[in-house]
Amino acid sequence: MEMSIPRAAKASPLAQRDIAPSLGEVEIEVMIKQALLAEILRLPPEERIALLGEAWDSIAASPSDVPIPEWHVQELERRLATPAPQFVPWEEVRSRLHGAG
Repeated sequence: MEMSIPRAAKASPLAQRDIAPSLGEVEIEVMIKQALLAEILRLPPEERIALLGEAWDSIAASPSDVPIPEWHVQELERRLATPAPQFVPWEEVRSRLHGAG
């Protein structure tokens, strides 16, 4: 899928300062992200879904770049420390769910 990136997103930092000299870098970056989002939202749903898939694939390609929140680490350690975790068979879960409804 070929997608055009808004001109503002392609502008160099120097060009961005020329366009909006009174704005700081953070404000310019926010404007670029807003322009990019506006362009994405103009795409048909199937193209937005494809774009999300490509973005997700790029994240999954380098998992070491994705920060893991400390609470995730703590929860994993807590679960791994349980000597004999209690598992509920799927049939029992299904029975409970159908009985509650």
